Amino acid sequence: MASKARPTWHSSHWGAYHPETIGNSVRGIRPVSFDGDPSPLLRNIPGSTDHRARIRRPAVRQGWLEKGPGPSMARGSEPFVEVEWSEAIELAAGALQEVYRTAGPEAVYGGSYGWASAGRFHHAQSQLHRFLNLLGGYVFSVNSYSLGSSGVMMPHILGSRTNVFQYATNWRQVATHAELVVCFGGLPLKNTFVSPGGVSRHETRRHMEAAAANGATFVSFSPLRDDLDTVDAEWIPTRPGTDVAVMLGLAHVLVAEDLADRAFLDRYTSGYDAFERYLLGEVDGVAKTPAWAEAQSGVPAHRIAELARQMARSRTLVTVGWSLQRQRHGEQPPWMGITLAAMLGELGLPGRGFGHGYGSMAEVGAGPLPVVLPPFPQGRNPVKRYIPVARVADMLLNPGQPFEYNGELLTYPDIRLVYWAGGNPFHHHQDLGRLRRALGRADTVIVHDPFWTPTARHADIVFPSTVSLEREDLGGSRNDPGLIAMHQAVAPPPDVRDDYSTFTALAERLGVGPAFSEGRTPREWLVVMYDKWAADLRSVVGVSLPSFDEFWERGYVDVPTVDDITLLGDFRDDPDVNPLMTPSGKVEIGSERIAGFGYDDCPGHPTWFGVEHPAGEAYPLQLIANNPRSRLHSQLDMGEYSQSLKVAGREPARLHPADAARRGIAEGDVILLRSDKGSCLAGAVLTDGILEGVVQLSTGAWYDPIDPADPDAMCVHGNPNVLTTDIGTSRLAQGCSGQLAWVEVERWAGELPPIRAYDPPAFAEQDVRAAALIPS
Repeated sequence: MASKARPTWHSSHWGAYHPETIGNSVRGIRPVSFDGDPSPLLRNIPGSTDHRARIRRPAVRQGWLEKGPGPSMARGSEPFVEVEWSEAIELAAGALQEVYRTAGPEAVYGGSYGWASAGRFHHAQSQLHRFLNLLGGYVFSVNSYSLGSSGVMMPHILGSRTNVFQYATNWRQVATHAELVVCFGGLPLKNTFVSPGGVSRHETRRHMEAAAANGATFVSFSPLRDDLDTVDAEWIPTRPGTDVAVMLGLAHVLVAEDLADRAFLDRYTSGYDAFERYLLGEVDGVAKTPAWAEAQSGVPAHRIAELARQMARSRTLVTVGWSLQRQRHGEQPPWMGITLAAMLGELGLPGRGFGHGYGSMAEVGAGPLPVVLPPFPQGRNPVKRYIPVARVADMLLNPGQPFEYNGELLTYPDIRLVYWAGGNPFHHHQDLGRLRRALGRADTVIVHDPFWTPTARHADIVFPSTVSLEREDLGGSRNDPGLIAMHQAVAPPPDVRDDYSTFTALAERLGVGPAFSEGRTPREWLVVMYDKWAADLRSVVGVSLPSFDEFWERGYVDVPTVDDITLLGDFRDDPDVNPLMTPSGKVEIGSERIAGFGYDDCPGHPTWFGVEHPAGEAYPLQLIANNPRSRLHSQLDMGEYSQSLKVAGREPARLHPADAARRGIAEGDVILLRSDKGSCLAGAVLTDGILEGVVQLSTGAWYDPIDPADPDAMCVHGNPNVLTTDIGTSRLAQGCSGQLAWVEVERWAGELPPIRAYDPPAFAEQDVRAAALIPS
């Protein structure tokens, strides 16, 4: 009897699954049996491997091929010329060689910010950075678009060793101990389907339902009702950007009614007295009372007062979503959330205290692995110059200009070559017209991508990359028990290569081939990485894994995670033995270090700055540009699930029926959104689940300008980053502030322009040979 064929296993950032193929095409998926709540994002995968948006051959922008490297605003609009692999390698190697020779590694920006595909070995950013390090290094970025503010702020408040994300109080403790969960920014389930590297079991819904079944009450402050719709919750509609005002109002009640835990504040915190003077109005003459908070936020003063009393008598968890720190002065909401939890005396207790990112990603509240799977080693970067990641356009537009960041005065480098593999800055970055002008200043832009994304369209040299289904890898993340064998499901198109092969060829051409590949095939690297993880697990926690061959045949292996975690629990037990890595050793409600930086946009304690409205009456509606529910960022936007939620082929924009009626907008209309930065089309969805005066348009629709030659052209597809402002959160963190903008909306009455986002670009018919071949 013939043996049963081994099932094909695979993984994505949003879940593990079995691909179902017909010929060389993925036509279906089956979630793994042990995932009780699989993500609907899996529906985007079938059909992706052979979609018309695939890049099928190396291609070079026509003007760059004819004239050689140099600044050009033709990026994004000029035709491409398809070339042979040997020529593409020679062109890219020549451009790299020339820049390193004449300007040095500080003229090279190793971008590659973004999630790319799941898989520990074929991790695009690691592959790129290893390659560039061997050439002499590169200017790098720090932090992320998701956590640009908190990543800088948290070490000042809780210390450099307190990881509030990976080691958050776990969900099981919340479900067992919490009586009241107060959520600023909600707890949107849609975000918890995703975690970098993969999620083998989606359990957030189950944990929230368990908490509710155990009697926990959930309260959500958000402009959007469905920011917390998994369990029965009280929705308190809140004006965008005013959460700090609400928290200050709650804090004022705790002080005025003597409900604050003074003993905890004295023992475990530093700088509280200065904050309290500000809270009571002794500094600026404005007491932050519930009535004051109502005027800022629209939340009734009596409800703020009632909730403060309820929080003081309950086992309370205060959560702050990541979205709240993706706005101007985004450092303040998490800082104020920690302060509020400290005033309640709840920090460090099981299931309560403070959380940052529950509802923002699957890993928050999930137990971490005792030993993280080793990454593909990047080597050492000898270049020390860097930028906060969200300042990439500032860097390209302002070489040599100084900027402030986290207490330092730095200078933007003069970048001549941008190299990007994985990720899509046209999803993450703000003010896309400005980004296009910034990219236009570089001499050469090189991109690896499986698809003709907006980033690939703005490149000079494009290398076609495989998708994860066309190669082998290891799928796993730091807060998930499952490691998935990512089997190859289909063959790649004939002229498409994985990034490792591309970088190996470039490294060979540039004389660093053996150092890059170490003579190993991708499979051999997988074995090395797996065996190292197995040895570390055996040494650290005594867990034995099967051999690589056994694991690969089975398809997955589970490792016990560390599930009994209370954020700041050890510090609470004994702050003298377990001090925080802050100047005081305590929670820094007031930070002398931050105050010493002298930043008027981020002083030394939590502060309310108001909601900036520089555009004035011309743009009366507040836009929320949050993460989409139909895909991860912009990945597989052409997929079935993403397409199923679009309206007239465009990204849906939700608005209140009253706002729509005033503008003559009906359900399903195509609408024009305008800001002082740009404009886009979207499809109208009317709902009373959004606060009046607010419009919600998710990020991730592929940028599709009606005139590709015009950087200020309207996006016909609905990318909100043509509307948002490219400005840092503050001089402290210089994070992304793209969550909010001011807009006006009107019904689109003209002829609907076609959507070309997924079509390949134009290709030049003539055989243009390379003036750009730079002599070595």
